[in-house]
Parts: sequence; structure tokens; C-alpha cells
Amino acid sequence: MTADHVRLMDRHAQITFITPEPRPLKAFGQAAGEATLRLLAQAGITLHTGVIPQVPAPQLVTFGDTRVEADRIVTLPKVGGPGVHGIPAGTAWFVPIDERCLVRHAGGRVFAAGGATDFPVKHGGIGAQQADTAAAGIAHLLGVGERPEPLRPVIHGTLLTGDQPLYLDARVIDGLGWHSHVHEQPPWPARQKIVADELGPYLTTLDPVNVSPGGSL
Repeated sequence: MTADHVRLMDRHAQITFITPEPRPLKAFGQAAGEATLRLLAQAGITLHTGVIPQVPAPQLVTFGDTRVEADRIVTLPKVGGPGVHGIPAGTAWFVPIDERCLVRHAGGRVFAAGGATDFPVKHGGIGAQQADTAAAGIAHLLGVGERPEPLRPVIHGTLLTGDQPLYLDARVIDGLGWHSHVHEQPPWPARQKIVADELGPYLTTLDPVNVSPGGSL
């Protein structure tokens, strides 16, 4: 989108994208990664994957023997868990959960969902699917429902390009996207921002001004 905006302004800018991921949008799988590679190449964006950059001085990015002198540097923050008092903490203080969203080593009666958990992909749709699973588990403990099946999360997203957006989906296994697909038209209801069996349809009935699309639960 930035490259497209610069082009429309009839300006010139060299944009470099650096990521520790082996390919862009790894969580969305190979098809989404390949589509993103094509879009970056078409936009004239230089891509470096599989590296962890350093900023040793203002306007300077380095990794290995490569130096990138930049007028502007835009970074993503490092994500960490909340470290909830009284709840076991896993890697980087995220709450460790099993495949049914039960908190590990917490007596089998504590559930967690959303970005605070140690599930490797942080995404509002996955948080909502975790909430569905946790709610079903709570109902089962109360004796009013069957034990839920293990969570099999599916990730959905819209890739904004400055031109025609792409719509992506994939099943997520151990933080990696499998059976991924790329669509030119959204394969889900237009107003559905969060994909989950129970919570997603409910959110579409709310006032969109008061709902934060994509937010973790």
C-alpha cells in the first residue's frame, strides 16, 4: 500500500522489507506466501527473509554483512504475555494451553483464549475460535454439553494491496499454515470480521462502531 501511494504521488522511494520469517505471511501457508512474494516484486519492494535485523545507529539497519541506510524505519513491537498472577506462565510469559484451551498445570478447570495464550499465531479469528472451544469445555464441566473436540484453528485474512485485495485462509498446525488458499473474492460473509462458529455470527449483529475488528479476546 505504501509503494502504491508513493507511485500515485509521482514520487520515488526504495522500500525494503526485513523479516525473520522464512517467507511472508508464514501462518497463512505457502499459497499466501507465494502470492505475497509476487505482489512485493511487482511493487518493487526489496525483501529479506530469515534474518533478525539490528539498528546499531539511527537510520541504519544491519544483518549479517548487509547494511541498509534508511530515511525512515518502521518496526513491529515484540509481543509478550501478561504473566497473570496465580496462572502458570509459559514461554515469554504467555499462558500455556492444550488443544482444548485448558490451561496446563491448573487443575483442569481453568481455560484461556486469545493473544494471552501461548498459541504461536496471534489473530482475532483464532482467539474467537479458542473462545468457542473454551465455552464448550466450561459447559461440559457443568454437565450440560459434550466434551469439545480439540481445536483445529483456521485463519482468515484480507491482504490490502493498494489495488485489488486478496483473501486468504489456511488451517494452522503448530503455527504453520496448511491447505492454504488465495481468493479474489471473500469466501466468508462480507460483514463477518471474526471467524468462529458461535462468536463470529453474533458480532455481525453488533454496532460496528463499538466493535474492534480483529481484536484478540
